[in-house]
Amino acid sequence: MATPPTTFLRTGAGEPLLLLHPFVLSHHVWGQVAEGLSDSYDVYAPTMRGHWGRRSFRPSQVGIGGLADDIEAQLDEIGWDTCHIVGNSLGGWVALELARRGRARSLHVIAPGGGWTRFSFNMFFVGTKFMLLYPFLVGGFFLGSLVCKMPPLYRLFLRIVSADTRAVSPADAVNFIRAATHNTGFLGFIWSALWLGGVTWLAELTLPTTLILCEKDRVLGARRFGKLFLDQLPESADRIDFPGIGHVPMLENPKLVIDTLRTQLGKAVSGGQTGAA
Repeated sequence: MATPPTTFLRTGAGEPLLLLHPFVLSHHVWGQVAEGLSDSYDVYAPTMRGHWGRRSFRPSQVGIGGLADDIEAQLDEIGWDTCHIVGNSLGGWVALELARRGRARSLHVIAPGGGWTRFSFNMFFVGTKFMLLYPFLVGGFFLGSLVCKMPPLYRLFLRIVSADTRAVSPADAVNFIRAATHNTGFLGFIWSALWLGGVTWLAELTLPTTLILCEKDRVLGARRFGKLFLDQLPESADRIDFPGIGHVPMLENPKLVIDTLRTQLGKAVSGGQTGAA
């Protein structure tokens, strides 16, 4: 029997830093980044409900609100009233919700989800894209062990989230496959996310904020799904582009993510964030 995956990563000491992973992945995606920031931060990276190693929600709890509730409960358990929050994709959307609830000291979102309005073309576009992926995830559930042993095949799947798949370590690639094929809340969450619509209150943010968009994002293309954030975030928010990088930059260029976050977090801690167009 396979060993169950761990459900969180905690390392380091210093200012509290929460890392939230993308949809269908797990805390493992943050491994190298967490290690790289652990000299200055107390890093906590949980796996969200319904993802690899965590039980799913009841139908009434599925959605951004339910995910944020679960993360808030974990923050309460470890004694963090507030923390710096970094989120990628779905994790970015949950990070925004936690910031709205007053749990963030600073906010840093990478290719965040929620960049659409209810019943918009973008909403249906992203919903269709994820539904087309679903059969591959189901097939991967039964063939995942085989796929993990075949680098050419798992690198084909990695093209969804990485521009340069050869830059992804074998260990990260295998964890990507395992996490993506063991998601128990896929359909329910897609329905909830589309029905409820995306983020509508960005202009209300007053805390230090960073938006990072990835040029080669094949999941939430920067030009299509980043526009809402670029237009509606306050002028004080920093806008940063990652050239030549895919949807999950921690996989193919963790050093870039570490260096960028170290700079942005440092500015937030010192109170020196000024915003950049």
